[in-house]
Amino acid sequence: SGVLADEPAAVIRDICRQRQAPLWEAGQDFGGEYVLPPHAASPSLPNVLRGSVRLLGPTLPAEYQSNPLELGLTGKHQADNAALAAAVLARLTDDGWQIPAAAVRTGLAQVRWPSRFEVLQQSPLVVVDAAHNVASAAALRDTLATHTASKRRWLVFGTSRDKDPTGMLQVIAPWFDQVVLTRDQNNPRGVPPEEVAQAAAGAGCNTASLIVCR
Repeated sequence: SGVLADEPAAVIRDICRQRQAPLWEAGQDFGGEYVLPPHAASPSLPNVLRGSVRLLGPTLPAEYQSNPLELGLTGKHQADNAALAAAVLARLTDDGWQIPAAAVRTGLAQVRWPSRFEVLQQSPLVVVDAAHNVASAAALRDTLATHTASKRRWLVFGTSRDKDPTGMLQVIAPWFDQVVLTRDQNNPRGVPPEEVAQAAAGAGCNTASLIVCR
């Protein structure tokens, strides 16, 4: 389990006890320490560089932990995801699966996730991210802050009916100089930009920074 929040973690522990299922938990049995690349947000080196993960924990094989593993995905939160994947692979190996440590290293380095901090171009830097809740919006903000050094920052933002635009904009909009509000015309759940602007006002956004695309 990679769950860290107390309430859902307690539910998972209770179900495991009821079903007599073994449980390995992030932060106790395994973990991942994110290693930033050199000059990750240096103005003299504008390209977005990927980090690596140092796997830790008593339930992970020593060969997983010998050196930091390169990550194909960018951001500190991806170290947590990589550690969870490594813990699952370690359990499968314990169960007889043949998964060489070199395959784990290669897999983590080569994984790609479209629209998850996907760099479309480096100069000027254009990133697309499908963040759809407050936690993922915060992860996007933190990744941008640690991996980019842009002097002028623009956000193009759209959302759908089942999301929390106020919460997302509260955490991410202040990091940008201009916020362009739009929608996907082909998505029946898309929220009109005028409504998103109301959510932005509720989030305390500077209205002077908002551009509404009607």
